[in-house]
Amino acid sequence: MEPIAIIGRACLFPGASNPAQFWQVLLTGSDTTSLADASQMGTDATRLYHPSKGQRDACYSLRGGYVQGFQFDPTGYQVPADTLQALDPQFQWPLYVAREALRESGYLNRPDLLRQCGLMLGSLSFPTRASSQLLAPLYTNALTEPLRYLLQAPDFTLGGVPDTGLPTAPALENLLLPGLTSGLVMQALGLSALHLTLDAACATSLYAVKLACDYLSSGRVDLMLAGAVSCPDPVVYAYGLLDFPRLPGRGRV
Repeated sequence: MEPIAIIGRACLFPGASNPAQFWQVLLTGSDTTSLADASQMGTDATRLYHPSKGQRDACYSLRGGYVQGFQFDPTGYQVPADTLQALDPQFQWPLYVAREALRESGYLNRPDLLRQCGLMLGSLSFPTRASSQLLAPLYTNALTEPLRYLLQAPDFTLGGVPDTGLPTAPALENLLLPGLTSGLVMQALGLSALHLTLDAACATSLYAVKLACDYLSSGRVDLMLAGAVSCPDPVVYAYGLLDFPRLPGRGRV
């Protein structure tokens, strides 16, 4: 098998927006996790929390690896900046990381080579913050009348979710499924039509690298981008883990 060279790297993690910063986090053993707040949960996070596992309608851990302070620059892509600016971080993060990896490789300004570059991108299939907010009024409208009937309370309303009506055109772009992430990155960077989004749970990024290596070894391509993004709606993710009590709660892993 021919050796495979890694010629460009990039990353975006809590406390690190490039490999040099991430290396320093590792060297110093820094804890870059943080407690969820209203900016992640969309409401006072303590309203959703209970310290004991198994409590109904409550999550037992608010600590997570939240990327904070990152500002996405939507300019310089082959997709209109206003379109990219309106998207959820689920799509903005891999755009940034992919472009930075190509920048380090020296190929960012070589469209002739980029048109031959394939992409293997892992993306966990969870709702995003934007899609949850966009669809919340639909759930509210669907549940209000049945709850009024069951509670025998004709004036009952579900508070906290504004009725914004039908989504507008820019908002609809946030309904892009996570499975379409690689297609967006491919289009925005002018890459080859060879692109794939995959979800293998915690092994997603490893599968992406493995598949990229397989394509390189086959001789079908000479250049591949490989990586993964995980940016689910924190509320959906926290409650989704209730049936899998693996989080340490107040303790540490």
